[in-house]
Amino acid sequence: MLLAVDIGNTSIALGVYRGKSLVLQGRIATRLISHKEDLKEKIKCFFSETKENLCIKNIIISCVVPPLKKIIMDGFQEIFSISPCYLETKDIKEIKIDYPSSSEIGIDRIVNAVAAVKLYQPPIIIVDSGTAITFDVISKEGVYLGGTIAPGIEISMIALSEKAKMLPRIKLSQAKTIMGIDTVSSIESGIYFGFKYLMEGIMERIKQELNILPFIVMTGGLSEIYRKEVLGINVINLYLTLEGLRIIHENRLSTSCG
Repeated sequence: MLLAVDIGNTSIALGVYRGKSLVLQGRIATRLISHKEDLKEKIKCFFSETKENLCIKNIIISCVVPPLKKIIMDGFQEIFSISPCYLETKDIKEIKIDYPSSSEIGIDRIVNAVAAVKLYQPPIIIVDSGTAITFDVISKEGVYLGGTIAPGIEISMIALSEKAKMLPRIKLSQAKTIMGIDTVSSIESGIYFGFKYLMEGIMERIKQELNILPFIVMTGGLSEIYRKEVLGINVINLYLTLEGLRIIHENRLSTSCG
């Protein structure tokens, strides 16, 4: 079985695959992992959620938090006695990248692109709502072209409350009307509808600039709240990055990855 691990700035996504089937998935807050022992404790809890006998034979990792690399690599090695495959952008051969400085692209964005090309029909726009909201574009020929990065919803809410002392920190919820009747509902509607129109506006501008009619896939932790709100989304795939890791692993079964 394969353990796919995507380490983001906010959370660590884990998925256990039996072949192409995702049999167990979960998330760990990235801030909770500062030592190898933290990882061991959280992984033990993760696997305690199932009664299945899950025998991990391979581990593949994408990570956008470089300081965690040694903790993660050493931790998984000790837990499973397996040397994990730690991906870097230069290692990705599954998709052509037409980007001048490809080493600057977050590995998760390229892994998403690999999954999208395999699962859907290009041209494609991938909208990933995480710590940042990223928009990644894949051409009709299946080439990764680049995209756009905007501040994420959660960090925007945190910044708003920290910089404006009279404004409270809120939990994002689906606003029903644009007009708030108090401070909290005003912030809720401003954040909720503001990011709805940000996403719709950027997608529309990409379509115009590239003259494309893309298939649009949305992923990331806040996708569900916008499932029926953001116009133009064709599909929501909450496990796009994990699927990309699985696909890359399958392509490399006959080769070593160190």
